[in-house]
Amino acid sequence: MDVADFKRWHWVAIGLMAGLVLSGMRIFFGPAYRDSTARTLSQEQFESALLRPALSMQVRNMVLHPPDKAGNCWVTGDFSEIKSYAGPGGDNEGPRTPMQITGPFKYKAAANYKPRLWLQGMPRGQTALRAYLDAITARMPGKTVSYRYAWWEHNSAVLAIWTGGTVFLVGGLWPTLLNILIGASFASRRVHKEHAYDLSRFGKGPETPIASAVSTSGEQADLAEMAAELEKELQAEPSPAASLSMPSPPPAPVRVLAGKELEAPVSLPEDEKHYAGEFYPTAAHASQEDER
Repeated sequence: MDVADFKRWHWVAIGLMAGLVLSGMRIFFGPAYRDSTARTLSQEQFESALLRPALSMQVRNMVLHPPDKAGNCWVTGDFSEIKSYAGPGGDNEGPRTPMQITGPFKYKAAANYKPRLWLQGMPRGQTALRAYLDAITARMPGKTVSYRYAWWEHNSAVLAIWTGGTVFLVGGLWPTLLNILIGASFASRRVHKEHAYDLSRFGKGPETPIASAVSTSGEQADLAEMAAELEKELQAEPSPAASLSMPSPPPAPVRVLAGKELEAPVSLPEDEKHYAGEFYPTAAHASQEDER
């Protein structure tokens, strides 16, 4: 079967199977942020960057991920820190040059999160990390801790997104593009010749009317007249039985040949032969002098 002969439901089935395989691999290996080389923050650094943004540390573009198999919640984003370095001469007592360092970070919080830095009015004790972030926004006027919750990392969402996306690409977009390429003569469709010879493409010829078996009275009269003539001719000719009963003529007499008796042949005297030879005997003819 040629690729161009595939129906759309064939491509949908292929996309469904490919999507299930890809989503299963994505769920099996888990999110990629756990194996990233981003800077890992401690709890003190993370909470200080949230509650004391005027200091040297800040966090931005935070993403709160769903709990992993152990129940831990991961937070990723960008972390910036201002550090002061010594001057060009390396003199620590001289003026120092501040420098801001920015890069990705990741932070792992336990399922039962127990903060170390509190705000006035916040309940103390274990809580969820998401509730802690929302409490900071509620109790600090003008301070908004913005983050996104990565709902697309749940197993059900991964299965739906990867499978649905693959079915859309392979079963929806690809057949349409393939039909456009075939219609524009960029791809060729092979015609299979293994099918039986189709006789239906030949049209039917004009039907020949079948002669009627019923004859008229005139034709019957002509037929009777021809039969009578044939009967007269057959009566005039001698029958084969009569020709066989006629006597056959007597056979001719056999002629007797007369002649003389044959004489016996006269035998002639044979010459005396001598045999000689070095390797094998041969007949040697005598010379005239020897005969004399």
